[in-house]
Amino acid sequence: MLLRGSLYQYEVDGTITAHDAQTVLDSCHVEDIDAFCGFIEHRDNSTISLFTDTLFNIGTIETTGTDIGLSFDRNSPSLGQFTWTFDVTHVRSFEEILRML
Repeated sequence: MLLRGSLYQYEVDGTITAHDAQTVLDSCHVEDIDAFCGFIEHRDNSTISLFTDTLFNIGTIETTGTDIGLSFDRNSPSLGQFTWTFDVTHVRSFEEILRML
C-alpha cells in the first residue's frame, strides 16, 4: 500500500482562454469595461445581434490546493497483477488575474 500527498501552489503567466458570454456581458454592461463591449453588437431595440467569442490573454492564473493518493498492488499468480488507485484533489483557491486589454 502506498499513501502519497502533496501541497501545490502554481502561478501561470500569459494564460489564454475564451471568456464565457456572461463574463463578456457583465464586463461590458455592469463593470463598464469598454474593451469587452466591442465583442457585442446590438440591434436598434437593444437586443444582441452578434456576439463574438474570441481568445484572450487573461494574464495570470494562481491556484493552490492538495493532492492525496492511495494505491494498493496485489499479485495473483494465476491472474496477474492488480492495482487499485484512489486520487483526490482539493482546490483551495483559483484566481484569474485579468490584464487590462
